Amino acid sequence: LLDQATALQLRQEVNTAKAFLAKGLLYAAASDYGRARHNYEQAIEVLEALGNSGKLLAACYKNLGKIYTRLGDYSRAIELFEKDLLLGLGARDSIKDYIELANIYELTNEPERAILYYEQALTFEGIGEVQRAVIHANLADMWLARGQAAKAGAYLQQAMNVFEALHQHYPQEAAYYLYSTCMIAGNRYLLQKSWQQAALAYGQAMAYARESFGGEGGREMAKIHYLNAQLAIAQKQYEQALGHCDEALKCLIPSFEPAGVATLPPARDLYPENALMEVFSARAEALEGMYEQTLEPELLKAAYACYPLLMEVEDLFRKNYESEGSELLLANENHLHSEVAIRMALELYRLTDEEDYLHQAFGFAERSKAWALHELLRDAAAKAEAGIPAAVLEQERTLKRQLMGYDAQILQAAGQPTMVAGLKAEKYRLKSRFDRWIDSLELHYPKYHQAKYQLSYASLHEVQQQLLQNDQALIEYFWGANSVYAFVICRDTFVVRRLGDTPALAGQVREFYTLLQQPQQVGPYRQLAFKLYQQLLLPLQQAVGGLPRRWLVVPDGMLGYLPFDALLLTESGHSPKNLQYVINNYTVSYANSASLLREIQTRPRQRLPHNFLGVGPEFGPPSPYSLLAYSREELKEIRQTLKGGTLLLGTQARRDRFMQLASQYRVLHVSSHAAVDDADPLASWIAFWEDDSAVAQLQVRDLYGMQLPADMAVLGACQTAYGHIQQGEGIMSLARGFTYAGCRSLITTLWESNHWSTHQLMQQLYVQLAAGHTKDEALRQAKLAYIYSEQVDKQAAHPYYWAAPVAIGEMKPLDLDAGFSWLWSLAGLAILVAGYGAWRRVRRS
Repeated sequence: LLDQATALQLRQEVNTAKAFLAKGLLYAAASDYGRARHNYEQAIEVLEALGNSGKLLAACYKNLGKIYTRLGDYSRAIELFEKDLLLGLGARDSIKDYIELANIYELTNEPERAILYYEQALTFEGIGEVQRAVIHANLADMWLARGQAAKAGAYLQQAMNVFEALHQHYPQEAAYYLYSTCMIAGNRYLLQKSWQQAALAYGQAMAYARESFGGEGGREMAKIHYLNAQLAIAQKQYEQALGHCDEALKCLIPSFEPAGVATLPPARDLYPENALMEVFSARAEALEGMYEQTLEPELLKAAYACYPLLMEVEDLFRKNYESEGSELLLANENHLHSEVAIRMALELYRLTDEEDYLHQAFGFAERSKAWALHELLRDAAAKAEAGIPAAVLEQERTLKRQLMGYDAQILQAAGQPTMVAGLKAEKYRLKSRFDRWIDSLELHYPKYHQAKYQLSYASLHEVQQQLLQNDQALIEYFWGANSVYAFVICRDTFVVRRLGDTPALAGQVREFYTLLQQPQQVGPYRQLAFKLYQQLLLPLQQAVGGLPRRWLVVPDGMLGYLPFDALLLTESGHSPKNLQYVINNYTVSYANSASLLREIQTRPRQRLPHNFLGVGPEFGPPSPYSLLAYSREELKEIRQTLKGGTLLLGTQARRDRFMQLASQYRVLHVSSHAAVDDADPLASWIAFWEDDSAVAQLQVRDLYGMQLPADMAVLGACQTAYGHIQQGEGIMSLARGFTYAGCRSLITTLWESNHWSTHQLMQQLYVQLAAGHTKDEALRQAKLAYIYSEQVDKQAAHPYYWAAPVAIGEMKPLDLDAGFSWLWSLAGLAILVAGYGAWRRVRRS
């Protein structure tokens, strides 16, 4: 009886999973991807709890993976298709997963990986003729994207032969394959500028789409209209292109009725759909082409109006993302769109003299920066605004730490496929649990859900009234694929300038970064430092009639590697001691974006019980890292300057000890070695002590699970501000991880500089901070004191020795007594209460 009851319960639970899967399929067919995703996840939860690893679970993985691909959340999709592969359900099933994975890598612009997966799929025994043809068609598309039309043509012909033969017996099934293959053929002809053949191929694709899908609407028909628009644009037939774009919009938004060039669908009708972004972009391109032919401003205005809608679709996509990797890919796309929007806005300002266009251009520049980091900080702020209890937030941090722990274990297990597979499966189960936990959090705390998605960007007025001091200017750069722009905001002034072509400036910045680390090359450095000042700053000085003495710089692209205070105001002088550096006249600090700085400044300041935590592990043989000769001395001097603090030196400087203590201190100072991992920025690390002279690594992913509400963190390790440039996000460095963990400001380094000079700078920095200077001014005074010190000879005054440290974030002076004032207040209150009680007793007696 017990066995029968167990079997009955098992059947009931399997039937429950089947019901969730069926509902998911229905919602997906109705394009309700949110509900589809929820039902697939419910089915997976039931089946995984049962230990089911059969075809039903595989169907759930595949369908959920397709939903994530559809929504652009490629990282999650990859996880699901890899999990499906681990089920080992045979070649036919694995081939489908390889095709899906290859498709994702094609979408993420990783052609080599995509081709590898397609070619691996072809190696399976028993692969069907149709599956082989599908792969050949996709390989044709891949080689076409790489400009190899001949190679693409060979694959294309093989696929076409199979699908045309299939069409004779199974017309509706084959029509779908022929629709896709004809589009690829049209793209091949478009690349070869064979316009008539391209039009014919797209026409065939349209006919097969009608046969396969029926009707005239839908995403598939919209794709063909979009490709016809691209064909017309290539021939400068812009009015035809506009017509195709409007037809595509009608397919995607049935309620849309075109009524002229200025007619666009309302924002309320938009939804997360890649085809919408493509069509808005093509429509803008067609209208801009018409403007260039006629010089009618209304056409350019209509083109420009497409971009706010395009970015609204991007925002809708972003709200569905559950992985940072997918957000970073979207940020890259946003950066490309922002460049076009900025260019159009500035042209419209030239035509109309309406300043609103300048304000909007600044808005596009702002929303293109530190997107994912801004959203992470907004999420943290939303939890605080919603009043979520500390215990609940700690539970979230614990889950995050566990997830990051799996990432570290997967990296360590490289080369052990079975172990990696098991770890990935465990990580995915935990990630699913974490996502459900977040969903329940949003359900139980509606204010959190509401505030989480209220991501706003700093306006010109907010920058002028809230962020800037009277003697300060914001200098924000936009590093586009073609052009570099600068936005300068003072308390009563705002100007925008195009500074030059990106490729030319990129070469100069790259050369300058190299020269900075060659102190013997004074002459070439002097020439290029002045030239870059003339290109990046002098036009701004002239535009506003002289910049104020404090600069808040928001760099972009390669400018994130540039220490602006090491540029030269003039080319005069020959010795590094008598060059006219920017730092001589100006104080420079940095921010990821104005919006992110506003988020930091409006965050409530936490009262912390301790002032200073200094960490200095000691290296040398048998450790692979060199001895940091001044680390111990430096930290002791800082503690003395700040009149107290905690030091973790030598064998005490353990990673786990730092993670345990760091959240209690207002100032954190880590003097150690660090390494940047360009392939996996989250694996970049700072070294701590471990037993037997081994090195324990504090990785960026560890910081994502920590709470560090410090007023300032000083990262004295090498290159902690250096990292991989993620377009639309900035430099993916260790400094970024500390910002996410909650640090209000950072002093961090752009390159590995001399240990002795760094020691001198750090010592003087804290002297200036203790004297009450703002953090940026304290760093400036420390650098000037170093340059003009009698202990420093001419060569050692070169910027290599002093320009690496930069100040990022909120620059208010340190208030080292604030952490203790509340304790003294409580003590004082207790004394008053006790005194009052004693006085009352005396009166009664």
